[in-house]
Amino acid sequence: FTKRINSAIEKLPRQCKAVFKLIYFEHASTKEVAEKLNITERNVLNQKSRAIMLLKGILTSAIILFLIYHIDF
Repeated sequence: FTKRINSAIEKLPRQCKAVFKLIYFEHASTKEVAEKLNITERNVLNQKSRAIMLLKGILTSAIILFLIYHIDF
């Protein structure tokens, strides 16, 4: 499942992916991310929210497909 999560992260739009990785993998603060990417803190929060929404959509679909094909009814 970790591979699927990493694959989903790589499919994110460029800035969403950068924000997501900095916050969740490098544990950077909103302010640090804003400074590093030269964007506003509000934009960081928007990109973070967008990344989470997109990942939920991608991963929810993957989980549903997994369950459909791997559960005996």
